[in-house]
Amino acid sequence: MPLLRFGRFDEESAPEDVPRAAAALLARLGGAEAAAVEDLAEERLPLLPASCASLELRRCGPGVLAVASERPAAFMATHQRWIGKMGQLLEQSMELEG
Repeated sequence: MPLLRFGRFDEESAPEDVPRAAAALLARLGGAEAAAVEDLAEERLPLLPASCASLELRRCGPGVLAVASERPAAFMATHQRWIGKMGQLLEQSMELEG
């Protein structure tokens, strides 16, 4: 499961915590292929920086692609489509490797 992170992170997760944290993000998706969280307020999700205010989640193979912003409601429809395409490309890449 790839883990791509960019930006400021207040805490680093130990490598053994990554599968559990990814499972928590997948649980946030439920049965959906994608989900948007426009305002996290005080909610803190694993693997994300404390400054994260909005979030786009996409199912990506067995895992999840999470794209976060420090601004609430930061992702417009154009961004959501781009993130969806990025998830598809990552999934295809994982299939080629596996």
